[in-house]
Amino acid sequence: MSDIHRPINYYGSKERLCERIHSLIPPGPNTWVDLFCGSAIVTLKKARHPREVINDLNGDVINLFDVLRGSDARELYRRIELTPYSEEMLRRVYAMTANDDPVEMAWRFLVRSWFGRGGDAHKTGFRWSKSQTTAPEFTWATMPERLLTAAERLRGICIRSVDALKLIDDYDTADCLLFVDPPYPGDVGRRYAVRMTDESHRALAERLKRCRASVILTMNPGTLYSDVLGDWVEHRVDVLGGGSTSKGEVILTNYEPSPLLAGGAA
Repeated sequence: MSDIHRPINYYGSKERLCERIHSLIPPGPNTWVDLFCGSAIVTLKKARHPREVINDLNGDVINLFDVLRGSDARELYRRIELTPYSEEMLRRVYAMTANDDPVEMAWRFLVRSWFGRGGDAHKTGFRWSKSQTTAPEFTWATMPERLLTAAERLRGICIRSVDALKLIDDYDTADCLLFVDPPYPGDVGRRYAVRMTDESHRALAERLKRCRASVILTMNPGTLYSDVLGDWVEHRVDVLGGGSTSKGEVILTNYEPSPLLAGGAA
């Protein structure tokens, strides 16, 4: 895997699962489509496919990636370098009125993302820690470099912002691999900027069941996806969460990965 780190502190980010997810990628497809990209870290850290697409309905996410790929990226880096890591700055950003300048929007989004707790989409308290190996203020100090490496990897990637079902219809061919990491169902879904109803989750699961494309789906255990896609191959993994706790996740694939590919660490 590359040494790229997630550009956004985004709830549900799969950074700690990247190695396991990448180990399940089959050798055949030449198109990679990330339906709910979020921090896009699974795409950014993997080896390139000839054609790559990332998609999200969160306008802040798409705006940030557009800024990083454009001529305004250096202005964003400058703004970050001049921004102290402080609780008062987070309060100020939360109190600001709407703005349609892309760089300003990207800067505010990054402050909310990295200064707030948990990467939630709604207002939270200030993110600080006396026990983390890497202090959040150090991460913020290295943010321009972090964003620069992400921007380089974004070159050649197509950025979409459409409903996931439409994107599946656009790319559902045998030479495509869909990576699907939707918002979690249930109460925890409130932590996302764009939520999905139970009906939307079921419609997505039913559509994935009919896919000609190869599919890798990540999800909490015991959801409707495990029911609807009960005949798919299930890969159970444990991922370290906050502090020293770990939580179970499942990765579902509509194909049997080769033993060589699937041997990656969980």
